[in-house]
Amino acid sequence: MEARKSQPARLSRERIVETSFGLLEHEGWEALSMRRLAQELDVWPMAVYRYFRDKDELVDALVGHAVEGLEAPAAEGAWRETLHELLDGARARLELLPPELRSRLGAVLFAPGAPGLAESGVQVLAEAGFEADAASAAWAVLGAYTIGHVEIAPVLPDEAGFEFGLDRLLDGFERELQGSGVAAQGP
Repeated sequence: MEARKSQPARLSRERIVETSFGLLEHEGWEALSMRRLAQELDVWPMAVYRYFRDKDELVDALVGHAVEGLEAPAAEGAWRETLHELLDGARARLELLPPELRSRLGAVLFAPGAPGLAESGVQVLAEAGFEADAASAAWAVLGAYTIGHVEIAPVLPDEAGFEFGLDRLLDGFERELQGSGVAAQGP
């Protein structure tokens, strides 16, 4: 009796994205091409193009997938602690990605007004006492700092260095709150 071949998994956007992350993880950015991806999926290259028009659209989907995996912590502690959690999580997530995806993901994670992490960060700052514009500006600064730290990680891979810089930024924000006569809120 002849053994049946198992049917390959059905092609989908999700499967393509997951396979793309696997390629990035094991073979690096240079391996990510539509042709190489089709080989990995055991399909004709045109099959991948039915789901993604080009590599840029695929990269946007990879960024979206990476954002989905990053959840904002519940804002139960003081505003500084909550921001530390948010930014530590974002930093750790960014460090796992190849440099070519980091800046794109960083722009999505930290753009004021963007849903998810950015929305949570601005909300934490607003609840601490910042006016809406100041909260957005402070979040943009914190995002730029986080992205910058991750981009220079080979030079400065020390997590303590990240925490030190983050604390100095938050110290300045706290002084601004105190100078405006608004006491920083939180337990």
